[in-house]
Amino acid sequence: MAGERQHLQLEDGSKVLLNTNSAFSSRFNERQHQARLYKGEAFFEVAAERELPLEIDAGPVRASVSDTSFAVRLPRR
Repeated sequence: MAGERQHLQLEDGSKVLLNTNSAFSSRFNERQHQARLYKGEAFFEVAAERELPLEIDAGPVRASVSDTSFAVRLPRR
């Protein structure tokens, strides 16, 4: 997604607020929960998920998180 501010609810109950001109994708299956920020800025409110934390890939930042909130901004290229 790109071009406007977006509020997203992920399959595990996590919420993502994407800023303008951001690009994001997510993938959920029985073995992993993944979110990837390709460009721009996102604020994550990650649900408490005991069995499968949310794996976040945002350029140089990679994290495995559960039950937390944080923002990530990728530098312009």
